[in-house]
Amino acid sequence: MRKFPLVLVSAAATVFIGAAWAQTPTTPAPAAKPAAAAEPRQDPRDANGDGRASWEEYRKAMGDNFVRLDKNKDNVLDSAELPPQSPPKPDQRVTREQFDNGLRASFDQHDANKDGFLAGAELPSKK
Repeated sequence: MRKFPLVLVSAAATVFIGAAWAQTPTTPAPAAKPAAAAEPRQDPRDANGDGRASWEEYRKAMGDNFVRLDKNKDNVLDSAELPPQSPPKPDQRVTREQFDNGLRASFDQHDANKDGFLAGAELPSKK
């Protein structure tokens, strides 16, 4: 079995999932509100709506995103399934196990104040 360094897998998880959030379909908005009254879109990683994502919320949201990206349901994200914002290398593959193993390191890397939550600028970008 080929082994990947944890840092590489963690970085890959962050890039793949960060790019994938940009593709997350959103529900149609109700009738347009004036710009001043617009409510910010809740981040899917913040399941309880408290403005921050705990480790459990982050882990679940990232796992759900992996499942959504894994079109052929083989528990491997290959080059064809990776988001176009993060150009994959030919024959690139990330197994579910590699992905899951890199999530905690990714969460900890983004948790700049080490409070156990991601909030504001700590949440990986959804560009």
